[in-house]
Amino acid sequence: MPAVAPAERRVARGRPVWAYQFNLPAPAHDGRPAAAHCLELPFAFDNFDQWSQAPLLAGLNPQVRDGLASTMHAAWISFVRTGDPNHRPKPQWGRYEEGTRTTMALDSVTTTNVVGDLAGYRRRPHHPAGR
Repeated sequence: MPAVAPAERRVARGRPVWAYQFNLPAPAHDGRPAAAHCLELPFAFDNFDQWSQAPLLAGLNPQVRDGLASTMHAAWISFVRTGDPNHRPKPQWGRYEEGTRTTMALDSVTTTNVVGDLAGYRRRPHHPAGR
């Protein structure tokens, strides 16, 4: 929820927003930490050599690691270069907008999945009915 509020304020001002949720469970401790804070960093930067001592990454399947890192890193590079995370050959990543709240779900599947209003169930208690 903390990331949804600024995204919605930015959308309300007519600014472009692309939202994502990192869903890959940490391989350590049988995935109990779920998608731990900062776990997405080595994927975004595709620099696993710098994270060789990170205990939450221990036991990560190399195919999952490399596929997701390739997808995320290319999206981040595209965003830095063009202001838009879309790149080929990955699926179209639609903007987060009030009507759709499109959010990219990044997980162990090499091809990412675009889902609508991923945080909707969390947002509902924070806003009046009908919104």
